[in-house]
Amino acid sequence: MSDDDADPFDALMRIDAAEFSDILDAAPPSAPAAPPLLRGGIPVVDLADVTAATFRERFLAPRRPVILRDPEGAVVPIRLTLARLRERHGDVVVPLDVTSPDPVDVRLRDFLDAVCDDDDLADLDAAAAADDLAGTEPASSATEGDDLTARPRPPPPPLLRSRYLRNLQMREWFPEEARACRLPECFGANALEDDAKTPGALPDAWRDGWFELFVNHPEGAGFPFLHRDTCHVHAVSMQIQGRKRFVMFPPEDARYLYPLGGGSGTRSKIPAAILFPPEPRGERRRGEGTAGERHDAGEGSSGGRRVVGGGNGEVGGVSSARADASARAKATADLESTLRAFPGLAHARKITCDVDAGEMLFVPADWWHCARATGARASASLAASFVDDEGADAFADAFAEMAALKALATVGAGKVE
Repeated sequence: MSDDDADPFDALMRIDAAEFSDILDAAPPSAPAAPPLLRGGIPVVDLADVTAATFRERFLAPRRPVILRDPEGAVVPIRLTLARLRERHGDVVVPLDVTSPDPVDVRLRDFLDAVCDDDDLADLDAAAAADDLAGTEPASSATEGDDLTARPRPPPPPLLRSRYLRNLQMREWFPEEARACRLPECFGANALEDDAKTPGALPDAWRDGWFELFVNHPEGAGFPFLHRDTCHVHAVSMQIQGRKRFVMFPPEDARYLYPLGGGSGTRSKIPAAILFPPEPRGERRRGEGTAGERHDAGEGSSGGRRVVGGGNGEVGGVSSARADASARAKATADLESTLRAFPGLAHARKITCDVDAGEMLFVPADWWHCARATGARASASLAASFVDDEGADAFADAFAEMAALKALATVGAGKVE
């Protein structure tokens, strides 16, 4: 056999150890790398591993959602628990279900007592004991002169438990807590903070840290409408406690979502509740499993076209099973009715993902979304909004248009939906 016909294995064995090591180092891996962890089609990565360049290339520039894990609370304010809010700000009177036809004002303590379960109450007791040991005084964000004795009487607890505390500007309601709120460094510069890049007439809350508080229980209805955030801002939802389930649609599917006011509208006519299939009661009792473990495949697939998927959890008895079956039947009937009214919805790409405590979801500009608490415990989260340099012009144009429409509306020349 000539040298040209030499067996490759024999030829390899005649090289020295150093050459063999170099070949191994240069060789491709023998097995493919493990696939990235996804949740409902959304990438899940550790915040500590994300640089500004990586975030811009993989998520910000292509406008792609991502879940960032921050278990140590480097950015997610995991210390701002329901226990802390109750102990330090319990006497503050807050609005529930803002923008709804029947909003109500209650003491924060009364609301939290209604939405907290046994585990949450244990956390509250521990927080109170810690404050006693530290000798700290509960803070209050009430302004001087407020008469906290003139408090509205809360609705009965079952009704209060179904209410939603949402869109409370941290800077206005809890300024001392707001000072600790910040965006991840990997997000880059926020154009809202630079009056040379964005309109000077912005509200102070937009300019100086746009953070809003959301608290509700899984028994509540969740956010009332499917929407995309105003003026093409990016959003990030930081989960402090409990679990929140998001439903999202990409911007290019807006034509299937029936925006109010036509293509430029930011709210959908489709009822938000129809987008969340009922949870089996066993699922709600088990609650705090790994986030997304029931949604990494199936309905939440990023390429899927199903609007509502099934899923049977274990249930603890015939009555629960019957209740679940009844709820599923009603959901199916409601979905069929909705599809008759909005047939385009059948073609929209629905993405569902869960966000757990110590995680944040980046929702790029113009992505349609809505959310609700899920699992066994109340959900507490902060939502922040920001604009990158590439989106500054689009933001400025949209803000100017919004301001002009509002000005027209004040003189009866138009109506803002």
